[in-house]
Amino acid sequence: MKKSIVLAIAIMFTAFPFIYADNSHTPDTDDGIGPGMAIGDIFKVMDELKLTPDQEEKLQAMRESSKRELFSMRNDLKTTVWDIQDEFKKDTVDKAKINSLTDKMADIEKKLIKTRTEHMFKVKEILTPEQFKKLINLLEKHKGKMQKKIMEK
Repeated sequence: MKKSIVLAIAIMFTAFPFIYADNSHTPDTDDGIGPGMAIGDIFKVMDELKLTPDQEEKLQAMRESSKRELFSMRNDLKTTVWDIQDEFKKDTVDKAKINSLTDKMADIEKKLIKTRTEHMFKVKEILTPEQFKKLINLLEKHKGKMQKKIMEK
């Protein structure tokens, strides 16, 4: 009984980033621009931003150049979570291995956040100040809608 409770708690905490993740992102759309945001989100509101053809081209190029790297990082993160879960299923759990995998998971998440932040800097360079401000407002509204959907589930 105690072992089952420990396993359930471990799985819950290690899988937390994925439980509340926006599942609408795919390898083609989830190529981040900032923590919690993706370039795919910009394309959802592109008409409202009134981008020039040059701006659209630059954003598309950034999307294409980063999608494989970000997809690989997310897959590494998921694999690490599964490794932690598998370790907790064993009769004898290797605490050092769990700690090492947890550190690996944190390193991958840190790299993802840094990459998305760098993308946000690039987006800010591409857009006019007015477009960027409008983008932030639109993404905040979109994020609020997504959080509301998650809470309703």
